[in-house]
Amino acid sequence: MTMNLHAEKISLSDMVYQIADEMNIHHAIDAMDVPHGNIENEHVPEKGPSHQYYASASLDAHREKAHIHTILERKNRSCLTHIDPGLSEECPITMICLWDHLYQDDPKCLAEFNEYVKLSQQYSIQLRIVIILLHPDLDLTNQIPENTLCLPGFDRVSRELAIFKIVQEES
Repeated sequence: MTMNLHAEKISLSDMVYQIADEMNIHHAIDAMDVPHGNIENEHVPEKGPSHQYYASASLDAHREKAHIHTILERKNRSCLTHIDPGLSEECPITMICLWDHLYQDDPKCLAEFNEYVKLSQQYSIQLRIVIILLHPDLDLTNQIPENTLCLPGFDRVSRELAIFKIVQEES
């Protein structure tokens, strides 16, 4: 794809779709989920309790939340309906916040987010917080803790790639 610097501005999601068309990204993402080689069920030692995920979203983002659950299930990951403060340290959890305009304006969503930020700082359970931005024009500079991973999730392809990165970085 050749880009002209003097060409009209293209929205980020349009650019992602163009690149996806050229690369056939959907095929590439599906290939990432398939085990490599012809290895027959070798015994691989368990690396401890499986990683669990919790998706926090506004009411407007129910389709995106369902999409995140589908991706995680396809990757054989557990999705929680809530995070129990009594969970042991042996069960790492990633809270995925699907951040849109309604999320940042909804006191209930922000209260939940702030509760889990405090929980992750106050207790020694392994709780990682990741934000997936559902719109490119959101400004979160004053609302999120330092060193929080923020990834684009404006469309299906970018959400697939974001979840692939999150799962790849499991601790």
